[in-house]
This record gives sequence, structure tokens and C-alpha cells, in this order.
Amino acid sequence: MRIDIAWSDNAIALLDNIYRFYSKKSQTAAIRLYNKLLDSAEPLRVFPQAGPIEPLLKEYDCEFRSPVVEKHYKLIYTVTDELIEIHAVWDCR
Repeated sequence: MRIDIAWSDNAIALLDNIYRFYSKKSQTAAIRLYNKLLDSAEPLRVFPQAGPIEPLLKEYDCEFRSPVVEKHYKLIYTVTDELIEIHAVWDCR
């Protein structure tokens, strides 16, 4: 069963900030990274537990997961029976 994906307002704002930063140097690179970050969420529909549990967020009641994307970014998300919610995109450098 495929689960829906929802991007929080915070995650969208962070994604837009990443795009704006890279577009100052290269529009092509900015578009490629933006699309890669968006596309990296799609496999989670089939394998929602694929991302490891995020150790920096273990103190919270819900289980945050965080796969690494493009070497320097993490998608921070939670999973319920019906929904994967992406809460943030972290630059891990």
C-alpha cells in the first residue's frame, strides 16, 4: 500500500531557501538539487521506514526519520498509517 506524502510549510520554506541559495551561483544546479530533494521522498511511499531514526530528535514523542540525500541534506519526516509528513530539510555540513 502506498502512503501519501505531505510537505510541511517549514519543509517547503527550507527547500525554497536551499533553491534560492544555489540559484545565485547556478540556476541549473539549483533546479537539479531542488528536484533531487523532492524526488528523494517518493521511495518512502513504498518503504516508509527506510530512513534511519534521527538521533538528534530522539527526545520527542514521535519517531523522526532522516535519510541522507545528496551527501549533505537530510529529509526529516514522521510516518503514520496514512501519511508521511516531511517536517524539515537539514543541511548537515
